[in-house]
Amino acid sequence: MLKYLLAAALALVPLPNVNAAGWLPLAKSAGGAPFYIKASNLAIQADGTGVSTFLSNIGTATATRVILIGAIQTAGTPLTSVTVNSITATAILTGTTHTEMQFFQITGTSPGSGSQTVTLNGGAFLNQIAQVWYMDNLNSTTVKQTAKVNSNPPNTTNINITAGDFLFSIIGNGQTGFSWSSSTDPVANSFTLSSGATSLGNADWTTATTSASWAAVANWSANSQEQLLVSFR
Repeated sequence: MLKYLLAAALALVPLPNVNAAGWLPLAKSAGGAPFYIKASNLAIQADGTGVSTFLSNIGTATATRVILIGAIQTAGTPLTSVTVNSITATAILTGTTHTEMQFFQITGTSPGSGSQTVTLNGGAFLNQIAQVWYMDNLNSTTVKQTAKVNSNPPNTTNINITAGDFLFSIIGNGQTGFSWSSSTDPVANSFTLSSGATSLGNADWTTATTSASWAAVANWSANSQEQLLVSFR
């Protein structure tokens, strides 16, 4: 009788999940797929005072969230700092020919969630744009690759890409706007501020092609300009 009671009791106990290694719980992946969101942008024409603010959504605060800001200003000097909700961002790439072109990054929960104030601090300028992107569930919160090239149009900036990388571009001071239609993969989003004979721009991609010389090709009408690229995965 006892063995029948034991058998009945065991039948009521839920068995653990089984995987190829034997009687072990199956691990459930967390975090979801990597993603990025193009959020708000700032565009100022004609004579800024040196301090600019705007509101941008920065997503949900997690330890692995990355906030990326790409900023350009003309007839000015490099920004001295960028803050999001009073948290100072780290400069991760600055132009060589045009040092007033910069990418900044903040990782983690400190800036909070949702709509927050982005502040650009620096000297006076003629025109200025800044773009905010945020991303999460990355393999690494550290920038993967960077590249920069100054040239006459078209500007071809090559970067080492694995399909699925997120890629971001800023470019400044061209004439009549920018087109990235000749790049290795179709651009996902792009923006150009045109003011008289001056244009400032940015673009982003979820890349589809693996190439050690993936080409971000920006075209415009005249003037040599510098393009900056950063990628994440």
